[in-house]
Amino acid sequence: MTALRLRGDRAALTARVSYRLRGVSGRWEYVQRIHTRRTPEGWRVARARTSEPQPPWELAAYRAIDTRHFRVLIPRGVSPADADLEGTLERAYAEIRERLPGRLARRYAVLIATDGGDLGAMAPALRGVSQLSAITDLAVRTAGPAERVTEVVSLRILVPWESFLTASAETRQRVLAHELAHAALAPVTSGRTPAWLQEGIALYVSGDRRVAPEGLLAGDLAASAGAEATLTGLAQPDAMSALAGSRLSAAYRLSSSAGFYIASRYGAERLLQLLNAYSDESLEGDAGRALSSAATRRTLGVGLERLERDIRDWEQAGGRTLGG
Repeated sequence: MTALRLRGDRAALTARVSYRLRGVSGRWEYVQRIHTRRTPEGWRVARARTSEPQPPWELAAYRAIDTRHFRVLIPRGVSPADADLEGTLERAYAEIRERLPGRLARRYAVLIATDGGDLGAMAPALRGVSQLSAITDLAVRTAGPAERVTEVVSLRILVPWESFLTASAETRQRVLAHELAHAALAPVTSGRTPAWLQEGIALYVSGDRRVAPEGLLAGDLAASAGAEATLTGLAQPDAMSALAGSRLSAAYRLSSSAGFYIASRYGAERLLQLLNAYSDESLEGDAGRALSSAATRRTLGVGLERLERDIRDWEQAGGRTLGG
């Protein structure tokens, strides 16, 4: 209980409630305001209201199913077999386990949202992203000037069912693999990590190569979408959160090119070393262009602007495999 107000035979209290899911690490919280009234039989609850984020059971009747690596909460009326959800989850898990050995947790929570309204109520920060087929919702604790992750407090994969169901089987597995890549790397993703690198690694690990429309070169693509489609414009951790439509697509394409180029030119291990650099306190500074340039210079030997030119040249040459 965090607050209590008492007036005669009426009282109002605010309680912070936490809950867990069986077999899955992590905890989730919500805040409930409870109004009570004193009766001859004692205090009774008159009404209660939950602030966002809301727990799933306040939005729909859920049932749980378990697979080897997932606990899935499914609302009434949804049939996971319609999208082979269980099989797709396990195939995506196996894919990321092979590419990031030793990094995945034993089990993850998956929560299906029937629509964007339910998804937004459960995760307000993700409101408006129901056009995506899945998204990772997590909370972490960080410490020090490098904002190094000290604890993953909660992590779950949210699936907006309508958009997931209409995607192809290949897309569904690719999207789940992408989100599992985020989940696997969450413990080592500093709060300073730029958006382009967060997404670039996940896109690379999940094998999701985004390319520009035919006839449109990478540099033209960046210019057509504005500053957000440059590594500098995507240097803040949340730089992609406000993007939509063609600008978001351009940002994902550039991030994908960055991830695949770095892995091709320098090796996949160097790509992970770049991610780790942001958790290193000897690399000083707040998130942004200067820090990103220092990180790429330390890890790859080139600054951010040079890296972007190299990516553009690589794209124009057809994105061929390079020696490292």
